[in-house]
Parts: sequence; C-alpha cells; structure tokens
Amino acid sequence: MPRYIGITDSKHRDAQVLMETVKSPPKRHFTDEEGQRVRSWRLIKSTEGHDYPSLLHLHPDPEDLAQALVDGDPEIDLENIGRKTGPTDRVWIKPDGKILYSARILKAVYGPDGEEISRDDFVDVEASVDEESALPWSGRLIPRGKVVRSFALVRKIQLRHINGLTFDFLREIAEHLSNLELKPLPPKETE
Repeated sequence: MPRYIGITDSKHRDAQVLMETVKSPPKRHFTDEEGQRVRSWRLIKSTEGHDYPSLLHLHPDPEDLAQALVDGDPEIDLENIGRKTGPTDRVWIKPDGKILYSARILKAVYGPDGEEISRDDFVDVEASVDEESALPWSGRLIPRGKVVRSFALVRKIQLRHINGLTFDFLREIAEHLSNLELKPLPPKETE
C-alpha cells in the first residue's frame, strides 16, 4: 500500500511524494507444443506414518524392514500420494514431528565464517520516516560500487509523483544525481 513521504532536494525545497514497493514484472509462463499453458500443481509427496522413522518404529530390525519394503511397499500410501493439495498454508513442525502452534521470532547474527555470534528476541522498530517531516538532503554522495560493497540492500522502494509539481521535483532530483560525476573507488592494494 503506498504512503506519503516528505523529501528535500539539493535546493532545500521539500515535497510530499508517494512511496511504494516496486511492482514485480508480469510472470512468464510456459506452453507445450500445442500452445496450451503448462500448469504446476502441488502434490502430496508423503503422508504421516510412511516415512523412515515411522517404518523403523514398526520394524525395529533393519532386515525385517528391508523385507517389508520388498513384500508390500509400506512406504507408499497409495490412496494419498500424488493427489493435488489445493489451497495450502505453511505449517511449522517441531524436530519430533509435532505441529508448532506458536513460535518465538528471534534475531540471529552470524559472523563472516558462518558461526552464530548472538541470538536475541526480535524487536520490531517503527519507521523513522513520516509524512509530516521531510527527509533532509544531506549532500553526501557515495559511489554505487561502495554502496553495494558496504551495505545490505534488502528492500526496494519507488518514489512516485502525485501531480505535475512533484513530477518536476522528482525529475530535477534524478537529473541532478545522474549529472554528478562520482569518483570511482581506488583499486585495493594487494601485497
């Protein structure tokens, strides 16, 4: 859902524009040789009681389990496997196979080597940008290459004009940024 955001340009003029998420391009689809659209379906792959731990519980001896697999295919639920699922919801499962009804959301921080550094409760921080106060033009410009290497860009937003004046306002900001000659980063020194 779009919302308003106040921004300032290099001339210290401010305006309210729409801030919205970037729309995804239309999805492509595959067709078969006859031009018919190929459809994907979610199918039931396995059912409870037919997985390896359940079968091992029924046949504790590996030889008995192997013979049961050869004789009667107890790992396959012929009534349900391969059926279409229809609308589904994601369900979280505990390691012991039971359904998890409520989960605690945590923030885990990992180091460059992949080891977990810390684990804390997730804190939802409210947005510090609102409609009333305009974001100031800082004048600090960072080369794109440094931004990509220094920051984690996790979300894209799009600023959109709401009338002719805000169109000119955003166009001038875009022209100003595109006409700047940002110096590229110097190459890293190697030993």
